[in-house]
Amino acid sequence: MRNGVRGWIVALMTIVAFSAVAPAQTAAQSPAKPFDPHDVSGVWVPTGAGQMSAGRPALTEWGKEKWSKTKPAGRRTPMAFGYFEGQAEWNDPILWCDPGGYPRALWYTGGGRGNMRIVHTPTQTLQLFERDRIWRDFWMDGRKLLEKPEPRWFGYSIAHWEGDIFVVESNGFDDRAWIDLNGSIFSDQMRMTERYRRVDQGHLELVITINDPKAYVEPWVSDKKIFNYLPSSDRVQADLWGTKADGTPYGGETREDLCLYSEQESFFTRIDPAGLGGRLSIQGEQPPNR
Repeated sequence: MRNGVRGWIVALMTIVAFSAVAPAQTAAQSPAKPFDPHDVSGVWVPTGAGQMSAGRPALTEWGKEKWSKTKPAGRRTPMAFGYFEGQAEWNDPILWCDPGGYPRALWYTGGGRGNMRIVHTPTQTLQLFERDRIWRDFWMDGRKLLEKPEPRWFGYSIAHWEGDIFVVESNGFDDRAWIDLNGSIFSDQMRMTERYRRVDQGHLELVITINDPKAYVEPWVSDKKIFNYLPSSDRVQADLWGTKADGTPYGGETREDLCLYSEQESFFTRIDPAGLGGRLSIQGEQPPNR
């Protein structure tokens, strides 16, 4: 009798244990979480290299002249148009704390750093970046782009929906900035179209098209950019970055990543006094190609 009761208890425990496991297995195999394709808000982490594409259109004569004065840092990327090993030769605008500009702000550090946040409001959408704590206004109240706007580092932008594609049109960019870390140039005639698409709960796609007949002989269409969704956290972990076992990123939200003269001057005078920044800080020289 005792053995019979013991067997019944074991059988019951097995059934209960299976019942507890089954829902978890079902949940793990269930379809992806539902999402609103017309909602691209949230914090997004860029992936891939910090450049428009693996190649670019041919430059006009004006573009070649401007490009010849561009001297990027000694990096090595698939699009190595020409680099200068000596730091004294570099003339990257961000070395003296100029704004990164756009689209460079999307991936200014590359390698999945530099979070951006998108926020919807009734009349506009805001795009905020970690670097310089800067933002862009995407106006959605029916206004048109200005014909001859005063140049701005991040341009002027309007936006609308085309089906499930969030379309942003921009002009009025300050041509002192670079398009990417390779030093790719543009002119004051550049117009840009961005097409964002939320693929699923965790991924955002972006394709950028640049039309700049003064600098390039044809439109420049970017590679498809992928951003991973970063769930909100109850604490900011500014210095922690990585990927969980399921492939989702973890880390802080949007950090306060400011370029400050005091920090730049301290670095170049204490750590690298012979470099570009050191000469500028110590001797008071103007940056080259300005």
